[in-house]
Amino acid sequence: AMININYLKSTIDTYQSEAIAFDLLTLFKVKRGHYFNIALKNYGKIIKSYSKTDISLPKTINLSYNFKKQRSPFFLIASYKKRIDTKENFTEITLGLKLNNKLTLYLSDRSNKSDLFFGDYIDKIISGTNIGLSYVKNENVLSIALQNLGAAGYVTSLSFTKTL
Repeated sequence: AMININYLKSTIDTYQSEAIAFDLLTLFKVKRGHYFNIALKNYGKIIKSYSKTDISLPKTINLSYNFKKQRSPFFLIASYKKRIDTKENFTEITLGLKLNNKLTLYLSDRSNKSDLFFGDYIDKIISGTNIGLSYVKNENVLSIALQNLGAAGYVTSLSFTKTL
């Protein structure tokens, strides 16, 4: 089992929001290079809201299948994410590139991004896209990521993962 501690900062126009969240993850090895993951994500608190409205974080249950071919720097993750507080669900595909033993670059895109479309063609392509970098040391992971929310702005996140 693993636990993530996340700091999230979101900016929409001139409004900003900040949150602290926790994730609980389990990882099961199916066979060499193939893993199945179950996660409960976004349990925490908004510490600075966009407005005076009291809202909660969008809690999700994630089911993921991870594939990494032996001796390849690339890996692929296919995820199904179900919001607990609404009927929303979506899929996400992540492509990762292991730069060295400690650094990994990843890029992901999700199925519900059409809600974020705005502007010209390039804006539509990057809406909902997430790019990040992870640093691993002693089975602990420090990650920074940026997600484009279309006309709504960006979310940046900093997370620390501890293997239990």
